Amino acid sequence: MAFEVHLVNADLSNVSGAGPFPLLYLPAEGGGINILSAHVVGDGAGTSVGLKLVSIADAGTPSSTDGTIGSFAGTVVYAANARFACTVSTPYVGGGKWIGLEQTSGTFPAHTHLALAYVMGK
Repeated sequence: MAFEVHLVNADLSNVSGAGPFPLLYLPAEGGGINILSAHVVGDGAGTSVGLKLVSIADAGTPSSTDGTIGSFAGTVVYAANARFACTVSTPYVGGGKWIGLEQTSGTFPAHTHLALAYVMGK
């Protein structure tokens, strides 16, 4: 069996506030994933402090963090095409969960997106 890596991009648009902001849903029927890497990329100026990648329990409208997947070091200060890597500390996210972002302040520039690489299973 091949080590099949999947890639997905999620648009963050002009998000502001703490969140968490649900971006991707993992159906319970499909099982979980192991995140290999995560990056945010913007197209212009903006700021975001204390950005974290999180898993969110599916409870109607996701509103509370289930667990931290990883954190972005220091203060993310966006500039056109600058890429910021997430240090993934808890890579497994089970089926029936959301993957989202949480921030303490600031706004993403328009057309900011999260690039995520993962493999299926634990």
